[in-house]
Amino acid sequence: MEMFHHGPAGNILIGVVGKPSVGKSSFLNAATEAQAKVGSYPFTTITPNRAVGYYQLPCQCARFGLSHLCSPRYGSCENGIRRIPINLLDIAGLVPGASEGKVTYALISRPQSNFDRDVGMLFLMTCDMPKGDSTEGYDPSVDVAWFFDELHSWVCFFPPPSTRNLSFPQIFNNLWKKWPALVRKHLHAKTSPVQALLSQLSGYGARPVHIQRTLDALGSFELGTWDEGGVRRFVTTFLKTRFPIILVLNKIDTPRADQNMAKICAMYPDAQYVPVSAAAERFLRNLHKAGVIHYLEGSDHYVTAEDDREGRYSLKPLDERTRRRLLNIQDLMLFRYGSTGVQAAIQRAVETQRVLPVWLVKNVHNFTDGSGSPNPFRDVILVPEGSTVRDVAYSVSHDMGEGLQYAEGPDGRRMAEDEVITLQNNIFKFIWVPPVRAAPTGTGSPDGATATSTTPDAPHD
Repeated sequence: MEMFHHGPAGNILIGVVGKPSVGKSSFLNAATEAQAKVGSYPFTTITPNRAVGYYQLPCQCARFGLSHLCSPRYGSCENGIRRIPINLLDIAGLVPGASEGKVTYALISRPQSNFDRDVGMLFLMTCDMPKGDSTEGYDPSVDVAWFFDELHSWVCFFPPPSTRNLSFPQIFNNLWKKWPALVRKHLHAKTSPVQALLSQLSGYGARPVHIQRTLDALGSFELGTWDEGGVRRFVTTFLKTRFPIILVLNKIDTPRADQNMAKICAMYPDAQYVPVSAAAERFLRNLHKAGVIHYLEGSDHYVTAEDDREGRYSLKPLDERTRRRLLNIQDLMLFRYGSTGVQAAIQRAVETQRVLPVWLVKNVHNFTDGSGSPNPFRDVILVPEGSTVRDVAYSVSHDMGEGLQYAEGPDGRRMAEDEVITLQNNIFKFIWVPPVRAAPTGTGSPDGATATSTTPDAPHD
């Protein structure tokens, strides 16, 4: 099993959660080619499975006609589609009462390192396999309601699970208790609403961007006018912003799945959901790996030897049984939903984090990394929307952020350190000087000179 990746999207964590035996480990295996243990009995997964999946986006190499040269430092690029590694965590099956500390989980139940990450959650459910036993007429909408209630209790308590009890107030109770004092201080000191609220929510891993998104969603910024209902709405919206959730409807190619999906959509019209067949995705990937078909994850089609008339992929012939299975997947998933849904779920989970790609180069004319390699656009990182040039420099290295002078784009324009990154200005190189640090006693150059450089290091872990 792969450990966490700390490359271009190492700050993003996608947690795969759900009740026991709904296919979480199967989903992880299909999404990452991992080898997580699977089984049709509760708690097949005891400790979290960690793996690396891939977020897809158009590569700049296609825009500049350089696809034939593209060879990324991390991930891969095929036909102008870049695959950026991101971290996934498969959590042990949730059970009722998890928020009361009956079971310990690694994603939210406390490690501060996870609070500091941008966390997206994929909640898996299935229509016919609760607790490892096939159940006719099972209603997954009940699981959705249970999960939202459990999650609210789970993250609303700040102390560790072993010490949770009624003496520890929930987010709302804690905020409402301090509300009069918070508003007075906010008005007296003339602080921004974001600053005022952040002081009370930083313990939940909240950053200014989370508070700002919450206020934008509410459309209300006058804290002094909020009553109890207003504070409750803020807390509810904050939780959705801080811990965005995608409902993954696994085994959507089974009987009654359409009926169950329609019911869930009617009950939760504002929820984000993705119909998925993890088994179909794993089957397609295995055939691709075996050289029987050519398949790119998330695609709505595959290529067989019969389709590959030019012999581009050197594929093996299909046997009749495999052909029938492929046609079944094609009818039930690819034609109906446009894909198996596995990659779509990952895409949606990453997009809830509202990130932008930044393409870092050392040569703004041929887009190479300065190593002598002819390969363009070797380095791309994902940064939060609203990031500035200096924010990006700090995300590469602390020294680069400290010593940043300016950035330069392909048009030769100098970009100021406070320029906000968008999709129109996200290709550039850094010009920076390593910060000067006092040398230890008895060391340093004979003449006391300090070396500087305007050539940045390549983006690194």
